[in-house]
Amino acid sequence: MLSQAGTFNNNIVAMSAGLAGARDVYTPAACVALNRLGDGLRGELNAIGTASEVPMQATGIGAVMNLHWHNRLVKHPGDVEPLNSSARRLFHLEMMMRGYYVAARGMISLSLPVSADDLSEFLGAVRGYLADNGTLLRGAQR
Repeated sequence: MLSQAGTFNNNIVAMSAGLAGARDVYTPAACVALNRLGDGLRGELNAIGTASEVPMQATGIGAVMNLHWHNRLVKHPGDVEPLNSSARRLFHLEMMMRGYYVAARGMISLSLPVSADDLSEFLGAVRGYLADNGTLLRGAQR
């Protein structure tokens, strides 16, 4: 017999909750709707970056994305700026001050309760961030 240690391994309550969530909550329709919101958010973030002339781009698929603080096409992990870049750290801290938690590495993951109104408010915060810091960010990328 082989042991597989883990907090929720062979836990009937956890397994039942996972099954119910996958079957009754995260339905195919919910998945499509969530991914549609993510695709829209990514497009809006890229449009905001272009309009503000700040080298910012969002990459990803569906409800999972990452922000990059340059305009080079990201095709390979080597195309991503270092995790400790000043632009990445500034965005992380400034967005927390504006009430939004974006992972320090720039990752954004949407969840089922997120609405179009929530994303509109988030985009407003990003616009404000870019308006306040655009000159600094444009200068840092030269």
